[in-house]
Amino acid sequence: MKIKVKPLIKLVVFCSFLAYFGCSTDFEVVDNSTGTHFGVKNKGPKVKTFKGADAMQMKNKLEKMMGKSSSFNIFRNSGLTARGSENLEIDFSEIMEVIDTLGNKNYTFKIINHPDDNYKIFHNLVITEKDENLKIKLVKYEMTDEFALAYQNNSEKFVDFKGTVSTIGLDPAIDPCADLIIEVPGSQSGGSGYDGSGDNSGSNPGSGENGGPSGGSSGGGCVSFYLSCSCGRTYENWDSYTGSMCGDGSNPGYDLTIVIMEFACRMASDPCADEDGLVGILPVNLTQPCDELKKLAQSPNYIQSINYLKQKAAGPKEHAWVYKYFEESTNFAPPTVAGHNTKNPHKVELKDFMSQEWIGAMHNHTSGTQGGIKMFSSGDLLWLFRKTEIRNSYQPPSVSSQGISEMFLGLVNENEVYCLKIKDWTKFYTLHNPKVLKEFDEKLVNRYRKVGINVSQSQLQKEFLNLLNEFDLGVGLYKQETNGNWSEINLDPRNPNNIPVQTPCN
Repeated sequence: MKIKVKPLIKLVVFCSFLAYFGCSTDFEVVDNSTGTHFGVKNKGPKVKTFKGADAMQMKNKLEKMMGKSSSFNIFRNSGLTARGSENLEIDFSEIMEVIDTLGNKNYTFKIINHPDDNYKIFHNLVITEKDENLKIKLVKYEMTDEFALAYQNNSEKFVDFKGTVSTIGLDPAIDPCADLIIEVPGSQSGGSGYDGSGDNSGSNPGSGENGGPSGGSSGGGCVSFYLSCSCGRTYENWDSYTGSMCGDGSNPGYDLTIVIMEFACRMASDPCADEDGLVGILPVNLTQPCDELKKLAQSPNYIQSINYLKQKAAGPKEHAWVYKYFEESTNFAPPTVAGHNTKNPHKVELKDFMSQEWIGAMHNHTSGTQGGIKMFSSGDLLWLFRKTEIRNSYQPPSVSSQGISEMFLGLVNENEVYCLKIKDWTKFYTLHNPKVLKEFDEKLVNRYRKVGINVSQSQLQKEFLNLLNEFDLGVGLYKQETNGNWSEINLDPRNPNNIPVQTPCN
């Protein structure tokens, strides 16, 4: 069930940064609240996820409580507003409840339409039940580029999170607390981590007193991630779990969650400082560039358009097919053919396709003998930038990030199909500066001239990627394989020659 919550919030919101308890997409959390393991009763945090009818019952319970404790009820309004975002949609079909050892209760919900969400960012809404009152806040999780790529490729686990965790205020008129952004990992404070065996007494986590967590693991100064097991123990990283009696395979069947611990992220004198317990993490299904490319490849007439462009790739003119979604849908409509530029064979007429509904195009370059190159140009990057800028009504990334995961530009050669996808709109926005684009264009043209027209595709990939990395434009290069699947192309930093390597999309 999905309900929208309205912009005008009349609830007094406490926006202190909490301790976080959560589940990664690596694991399905069920009930981690009871049981005796290795002769020790589990007295750690109680974690439950509610789905279907159970989620509806929990929603109804919270709705009644919120009706009593506040003049504003998120269950009855539509369009939640936070700083910089409006009409955020809350998904009530899945709710995570966490009760810590002090009895604090927190409920986590997914935000499923936040404009900033992409392959490395997601948002949760958290409701805290305390003293028969309910408080709400928005929490943002943003992975670093490197960690996001490793996490998507399953070479890193969420417990080893690298990036930032933030609380974002709602309407400043009712929520005077400043946003809080914590880098993870930050300064390491050492220590043994959260004691999930039942010995936690609830002492100050940052004090190092007996019974409480004393920092360490992947802490961001005042934040640490831990892996909590229903066997009653907690581990500071994935390796320590798999090397333990709970995780080495000798005692299978345990449920796992991720714990984010917070110790004194705000000064004690800060009126916004508050302690609300442990909070569950519900990662939204992050939209990755590969997801959109898979959908593109399965769209109506896609194969027809690609075959057409392959036939034209050795010719004297550029051609293009332009894409948009069906109305009121996120499914691709059949593409439309763009006309030729009568004055320049290296251009196609795309001025009629610059409105917001058009989200991408596939095109070819002319043959090498006609002055073309079998790789993207600075003009291609500029077109993708202008289209994305129009999609966001010329607003900077700090104001609008609509449709970033959808935008694309493809290039078709006789034997290759490439696509450019935006991975970081803030970085890509540097092309807004004409000087940056001019410098990029000059360097790219010089690189292509040096290697010549008979160079291999691998060398062209390398030249283009080297410059993308030098300017840090936040754009990914993707290639479609002969079997129809997509791979991302990156330079291998371990190789002294920076050979391009392909990582298949999952």
